[in-house]
Amino acid sequence: MTEQEKQLSSGEIKELQERAKKLAMEKSYLQLVQQMITSIGESSGLENVIQSMLTNTMNVVGGSNLKIYYKIDEQLYYADVMGESRELETFPDEVIARVYNSGQAEELEAEFDQTRLQTPKFTKAYTWIYPLLANNEVIAVCRLENLSMDLQQIYGQLPAFFNFSAMVLKNEILGHSHLQKLNEQLEVEVTERKARESDLKQVKITLEQTVEKRTAELKEKSDELNLFFSSALDLLCIADSEGYFRKLNPEWEKALGYPLRELEGRKFLELIHPDDLESTLQAIATLSAQHPLLNFSNRYRHKDGSYRWLEWRSHPVGDKIYASARDITELKLAEEEIRRFNSELEQIVEERTEKLNETNKRLESFNELMAEREMRVVEVKQEVNLLSQKLGQPMPYKEVWDALQE
Repeated sequence: MTEQEKQLSSGEIKELQERAKKLAMEKSYLQLVQQMITSIGESSGLENVIQSMLTNTMNVVGGSNLKIYYKIDEQLYYADVMGESRELETFPDEVIARVYNSGQAEELEAEFDQTRLQTPKFTKAYTWIYPLLANNEVIAVCRLENLSMDLQQIYGQLPAFFNFSAMVLKNEILGHSHLQKLNEQLEVEVTERKARESDLKQVKITLEQTVEKRTAELKEKSDELNLFFSSALDLLCIADSEGYFRKLNPEWEKALGYPLRELEGRKFLELIHPDDLESTLQAIATLSAQHPLLNFSNRYRHKDGSYRWLEWRSHPVGDKIYASARDITELKLAEEEIRRFNSELEQIVEERTEKLNETNKRLESFNELMAEREMRVVEVKQEVNLLSQKLGQPMPYKEVWDALQE
């Protein structure tokens, strides 16, 4: 023992020993706090951070169970060191609620025999209810049960750990809240997308069914149209406003003598009689203005060089012209024959009329001569009557005398 130690009293030595013990404990706590902070800092995810914090706290402080109560977007959650976790409707007791609202730690004391601890050397059992604060904001409330020491003995030694735990927990809660909102939004979007995909799938099925049905209907209509085109006795035609044949039925081969392959896609103005070209162009202009054209006639050149008269009924739809025609060549020839016959008949009638007029003139001249002669006869008879009257003889032509007297 040194001279300095000999000079110290036993009380001073005891005080120094207590201080050394306290410093050693503080150093030990600091090392533990550093280890706890490192352990929590290495954890990721809200559940892992909570379990690391609870486990490290119990490893240092002790106790039979450590529970934590925290909120995410106003929803209350519970977890404990045993790994149990769930949602809660409300705080389980008034003490937890009071600490959460006040931010002040509280301690409950119970007799050791009221606990289920198996170490009989302790006479008291303490339960800590303390908040985890981050910038004076309560992030969570912890309930550490059945400790052998009271709150003041150790709670003040761990402020750095509790503050760090609160900050980490706050960040994880915020991240979890944001992630939860993103997940909820994603779930909504996924649900909506699935609903849209389902709707689109149903629409696709409906469209496919509709297309299939319409395709069958169009094929049926097309077959009907082709059958109609093939069997119609009239000349059926689909043309355009630029003057080209687009589709013709087989009757055109009979009418003009050309195979259909030589007519379809051909400019029909090339076949028009020169004298009908101007009227045909006017007809195309009328159809281009979307006006129907009925009873229009023009002449088309036959393959043998002759011309056939066609009478048209045409209806425009956009740049297409739907038309039907009849070969009226025989009718035109008959009309021409009738006109020729009528002309000849008119000539004959005119000649006969002229002859009748000449005969009438001769008859009129003859009638005039006969009238003059008749008048002369009457005059002679009257003279005879006058002479007979003078001679005192009866009048031989008394009827003439009486007629003249009247």
